[in-house]
Amino acid sequence: MGKFQGFLLCTDLDGTFWGQGAEVENQKAVEYFIENGGRFSFATGRTVDFIREKPFFSIINAPTCLFNGTVVYDFKQDKILRERRLDYTVREFLDVVRDQLCDVQKLVLYRDIHDGGTMYFDIESLPESVLDLYCLKLLCVFESPERTLDFKRYCQRLPYFKDTYLSRSWDHGLEFNSKDGTKGDALCFIKETLGDISVSVGIGDYDNDITLVQRADIGVAVENAVEEVKNAADWQVGHFTKCAVKELIERLEVEIDKGTFK
Repeated sequence: MGKFQGFLLCTDLDGTFWGQGAEVENQKAVEYFIENGGRFSFATGRTVDFIREKPFFSIINAPTCLFNGTVVYDFKQDKILRERRLDYTVREFLDVVRDQLCDVQKLVLYRDIHDGGTMYFDIESLPESVLDLYCLKLLCVFESPERTLDFKRYCQRLPYFKDTYLSRSWDHGLEFNSKDGTKGDALCFIKETLGDISVSVGIGDYDNDITLVQRADIGVAVENAVEEVKNAADWQVGHFTKCAVKELIERLEVEIDKGTFK
């Protein structure tokens, strides 16, 4: 029984685990974490195919949060464990936000878990064939961070989106997920599914990581995180380029050795 037995570590990918070579040292640290009993996975907006093709695929030993919470996928069983689609079609979405569509440069439709299910369109040239789709999530892309925030505030005022979770995935991107299709929901589902987890740890950097950090037993923000994530976090570690996940695992080990979690 290893010192990390009963711990689940779930990390955001871009800007937290992966980038500028940091993933190499982070992966080594995760291998140590797993060798000593820990369960590890990602909470990311990426697809099944993207994750499966990366070297760090080998370190996943727990169900994975994809599409920023709308899907929980078990790579070992090769199947979806949980899925939350939006309850309106693309056409219905466009009708509701029509007055502000001039601000949207591109609309990205996520209709299934593989690369081929992600569809990118200029907002003026959406084909009729996609308008009646129900998507896992929608992503609107804007020309500036200011336009992104303006559109978010506009949509938050509309009663139509009361059951939608709106979050920025980066400065220029606003995502529409189902209300219970967030990274935090996925983390709680994974913890419950595994059944032997006493401490869940969630680490991230951006708006769509806020629920992950909030609902983890230990929520962690990287140094480069936005203020909202830092405010929600219990701990803060270094910049993602300085191997933040490795630093987190080292800190967990120190706290375990001190008897913090007894």
